[in-house]
Amino acid sequence: MIDLETLASESSDAAIIQIGAAFFDYEDPIMEAFSILVHPEGAMEFDTLQWWFRQDDAALEVIIAKNRVPLHDALLEFTKNCEERLSKKADFWCNGATFDFPILRSAYSRCGLLAPWHRKKAYDMRTMKMLYPDIERVEHGTHHDAGDDAIAQALWIQKAMVHHVNR
Repeated sequence: MIDLETLASESSDAAIIQIGAAFFDYEDPIMEAFSILVHPEGAMEFDTLQWWFRQDDAALEVIIAKNRVPLHDALLEFTKNCEERLSKKADFWCNGATFDFPILRSAYSRCGLLAPWHRKKAYDMRTMKMLYPDIERVEHGTHHDAGDDAIAQALWIQKAMVHHVNR
């Protein structure tokens, strides 16, 4: 499960400020998390910046944090983690196929790198939420922290898969 925090919401070259991921199995509740703070490079939107400053103090830590790495280095670290923890046939998920995947793929392209997922293995959690509207949202950690949000979303997908199998 991939989650991004950005400084724009309407642009494929949005400035990424955090990449989060949860590496999980559909049935095993144990998962590993990945999170890296990124030096923003790319489009920034005033409305999105205003939105960030209306968030609670815990979420604001993501935008004001100092220990950031350049985008290129963050993408290399994310790819390395994917290669170490996943098989080449692994599924990749995000909460919105029109947000996280295009922004992250654009970032990889701008940095001259290949994204670690195959287009046929990219899945959208929003579609699952539409199919299973009765499954409650899962809370984990700080909302709008990409690592915590990725874990919460992965936990939700696990619940949806159990529900699907037991239908």
